[in-house]
Amino acid sequence: LLARQGINAIGVDINFSAIEYANELRQSEPISVQNSLSFVHGDIHSLELPEDDNLFDTIVASEVLEHFAQPERTIPHILPLLKK
Repeated sequence: LLARQGINAIGVDINFSAIEYANELRQSEPISVQNSLSFVHGDIHSLELPEDDNLFDTIVASEVLEHFAQPERTIPHILPLLKK
């Protein structure tokens, strides 16, 4: 878990039950980890993010792309969010 290494991490999932479960697991972590970790319910294509690009050092989309109806839309959508 990145947050255990002091790295701020945000998890996004369209499945609300997955977010609830992740938040339950988060509660069992030390406060320092809890403060570095958050979860957002939503679709990556429709999330309201700040206008600024360059938000994230890394984006991990593990076991995700195969679930999108049009996965080719996802990469161009998230690339601008990476820091240059």
